[in-house]
Amino acid sequence: MRSVGIHYKRWGYLPYDAADFIARARELGYDQIELDAQRLAANTVLSRTRIGFEARTHRMDLSYTWSPNQEGDLASLDEERRRSAVQEATRLIKVIGQMGGGSINGAFYAIFPPHWELAGQREHFLEQAVKSVRSLAWAAENEDVLLNIKPINRSEHFLLPDAESALSFVQAVNHSSVGIDLDTYHMALEEESIEEAITRTAVYLKTIHVRESDQGRVGEGTIDWAAVRAGLDAIHYDGPLIHNPTILTPIVDRPHESNVIRGLLIDENPGS
Repeated sequence: MRSVGIHYKRWGYLPYDAADFIARARELGYDQIELDAQRLAANTVLSRTRIGFEARTHRMDLSYTWSPNQEGDLASLDEERRRSAVQEATRLIKVIGQMGGGSINGAFYAIFPPHWELAGQREHFLEQAVKSVRSLAWAAENEDVLLNIKPINRSEHFLLPDAESALSFVQAVNHSSVGIDLDTYHMALEEESIEEAITRTAVYLKTIHVRESDQGRVGEGTIDWAAVRAGLDAIHYDGPLIHNPTILTPIVDRPHESNVIRGLLIDENPGS
């Protein structure tokens, strides 16, 4: 059954505190929270134990996101740096495995933002990224971790701009521990049909990040949520819907924001 999660950056104006964010997410009616994988790995064992305890106490599922820096570039053309990045990513995967597993979602296959001056070498970067993620897939399988690749629109990254390129990438990796993470904001910018983009990814689609066209409140922008719903229903999607609003300052929450997403993308009678 589809569940509704929230990205930790919802509270980006606060000091990072995973345990506090878990409690806040449950208070707002979410079932899952997406945390920062690097911060998790940097925590002490005691801190990670506390995070796990809070998640169990509040009955919250955990997923993770990772935005590698220059030293963690899995698509680096410098082979020594790429191998070092794979080692670091393997360590992150093992830490998540110790937490009970889960998914790492996002554009972690390369650094972000990219080196635009090197866009002409896209195919070489793709080869490196595929090689890296294929190596990580075996570690992920052992740790009960999924690696879900998010395409980023071509104005923000040149490597994987749309669902079709993400699908080609995942099929090239060819491992059951690697899937696709689609983001409705990026889809609205890149896809001729959001519904068709979702149905093309089919069994590879493991995560959906939910954002409006203006990155504001869901249902108040121009995203065709009926098309999103139709695509998800067509492939019998039963994974998480992770709310990923862009919030730079404290806001007053709209009551039952998570229920707005449930009404659009889960409820049997969304119009009622």
